[in-house]
Amino acid sequence: MHEASLGKESFWHGYLSSLRREYLPLFWNEHELSLLQGTEADQRAVADRELTAQDYEQNIAPLLSKYPDRLRSAQMTLDLFHTVASWVASRAFGVDDYHGMSMVPFADAFNHKSSEASEQQGDDLEDQPPPKRPRITRGDLVPIEGRDAAAGAGLLLEIGICSAEKDGEGVLEVIAASDIPAGKEIENTYGELGNADLVNKYGFALRHNPFSVVQLDKATVVEAARQHMGKGMTERGFRRRKRFLEDESDLLEEEDEPFEVMPEGRVGPCLYAALRVLCASDAVFQGWRGIAEVLQPGSTGVAGIGSQAGEDSASAETHKQDRSSTTIAVRLMMKLPWHACLWWQGMSTTWQEELL
Repeated sequence: MHEASLGKESFWHGYLSSLRREYLPLFWNEHELSLLQGTEADQRAVADRELTAQDYEQNIAPLLSKYPDRLRSAQMTLDLFHTVASWVASRAFGVDDYHGMSMVPFADAFNHKSSEASEQQGDDLEDQPPPKRPRITRGDLVPIEGRDAAAGAGLLLEIGICSAEKDGEGVLEVIAASDIPAGKEIENTYGELGNADLVNKYGFALRHNPFSVVQLDKATVVEAARQHMGKGMTERGFRRRKRFLEDESDLLEEEDEPFEVMPEGRVGPCLYAALRVLCASDAVFQGWRGIAEVLQPGSTGVAGIGSQAGEDSASAETHKQDRSSTTIAVRLMMKLPWHACLWWQGMSTTWQEELL
């Protein structure tokens, strides 16, 4: 901010003058912000404005008063603070332990791409639906994000930016991390970020983003599960399952890990675990001694688990629970038109037909 206030007197004037104020929701008018209603980015800009103004009053204003001869208070306004904050948010990255988060000319010029191998097939790929990815499943179970470390995402980076030493001086090296066709734009990966994060921090979104998620209100999920079970479960039985989650975990705490739904009909492990408990049959529920058993293969509590018939019965019971869990998530999503439109497009046709 100080360097920007110096104008042409700054050593970094050439670099800073080449930067523009990023098109972030922080700077949007009320009409533009209204377009975010119902999305994961809703209200983030309002919170950012409040936090930025608070940061300016608590940290910048006192410095301007303390050093009036060294700092140009007339130029170092809240508006300039917003601008340079947008530069740092969208361009700075961790260099090393000594430099920490830094803005590095040229190294910050690369555009973002999702870190998926499938996205390297052409510049116009974002206009095409992504190909089907392998799913993390066990038998015929519903795909569950987080069940396997690989998560079936086929992650691949184009470049790496690494600190190094050359002729006794510290430098940054941009290294190709995979094959890049001649003539193709070289892109960086800012992280495995959903569109809400990309819009809020960088001012853009990807048409097909494998890392986008939709968070569901936990109280709404619990009520939807209760209604879904209907006559198949007594109110007392449902309260027992809810109390089990409250006693054995923090899954229903709003400030804890969120309930997330992802592209291609996948649900996050927290949402899956909660729904599996809430939708469990009496035979299955009574077989669980703690929350750790909920996600363990074969922890169904079905009698005769050691026999082939018992294993088949356990597999069928678990499959039924997974169907119930995903059905609830789908129905909740369909009540959110803006989200459902984007998320539903990513689900396989088979799933759409079976769940409807």
